[in-house]
Amino acid sequence: MIHTKEIIKNTVEPGYAFDCYFGGRKVGILDIETTGLSPDRTRVILGGLITIEPGRDTVLAEEFFCEYNNDRDEKELLEAYMAAIRNVDVVVTYNGEHFDIPFLRTRCKKLGVEFEEGLHYNLDLYRVLKKYSEIKKALPNMKQKTVESYFGLWKTRTDMISGKDSVDLYYAFLAHKPGEGREAVKSTIILHNSDDCAQLHRLLPILAKADIHRAAAGLGFPVGERLCISEISVEKSTLRIAGRQRREPIDYRAFAGPSEPLDVRFDTKRREFTVEVPLTRAGGKGVTGADGVAVPELLLADAVALGVDISSIEVLPGIEKGYIIVKKGGEINYSAVNVFARLILEKLEGQLWSK
Repeated sequence: MIHTKEIIKNTVEPGYAFDCYFGGRKVGILDIETTGLSPDRTRVILGGLITIEPGRDTVLAEEFFCEYNNDRDEKELLEAYMAAIRNVDVVVTYNGEHFDIPFLRTRCKKLGVEFEEGLHYNLDLYRVLKKYSEIKKALPNMKQKTVESYFGLWKTRTDMISGKDSVDLYYAFLAHKPGEGREAVKSTIILHNSDDCAQLHRLLPILAKADIHRAAAGLGFPVGERLCISEISVEKSTLRIAGRQRREPIDYRAFAGPSEPLDVRFDTKRREFTVEVPLTRAGGKGVTGADGVAVPELLLADAVALGVDISSIEVLPGIEKGYIIVKKGGEINYSAVNVFARLILEKLEGQLWSK
């Protein structure tokens, strides 16, 4: 296994949309190259990782290359790659939810390498753009290079090969005799992967083109040191927060009642959690304000009754006099709801892990 490292200048400003949910966290831009699409029959031959640390003006770019097409070398690659990934809080991928992450999981299991399920939040830009933006309507397809070109990033890409070309070159590399020619082939393969990672890093600002608050509610985001939201939903008169425990999982159960306003479940075995927040209905049909204007139906969360300090977010739209306006008419206020969910979980984390 060949491992390369390079410290490079960080020229990317991810922007407000990214910082809302991932700012201040250690981020890894992840991309892999494989010899095929089936992890049961093919291998990981290259893993790229760009690590971004908060407050630093440089990033660490790493490549893990499988020099020999055998189990021993691939296992060495996976062990080193997973160890590097373990140091970040969030991984950024492009279609990684359906390809990179499942492929790594399967190969690790086959070769006896530890794969820590759910340790990271996977910010899959493909999923965000496809489901929560209008970009797909302007493009012939949602391939990474197509999206790059749409945003004018084609000028910053230096490699000119495809994923299939990379596989063909890898087999040429294996058959090549040692020497400058073999090194040139290896460099071309590595450049393809490193460019994919670098371009993915440059794509982070396009989150501003998506409905980021709705996306965060639907796809989740990390909270604190141990928790990660998977989905936030409104079900009748309940705000439901579901997710997984990233680190130090615990068992805990609290039923909503006179002394406990929240219904809380934490499961060690599944590493999951759910928190159900009661909501109050107001307004609606036949209700008018002091000005005689009809008041739409509202679903409200009483932060005071729930014991949640919202003083830090009172300036946000949809937060009034200690209440979170969760839903107004048929519209969910995702930005306020997401921040409120974060405050609830941060409070729970502080209480439950201090026992």
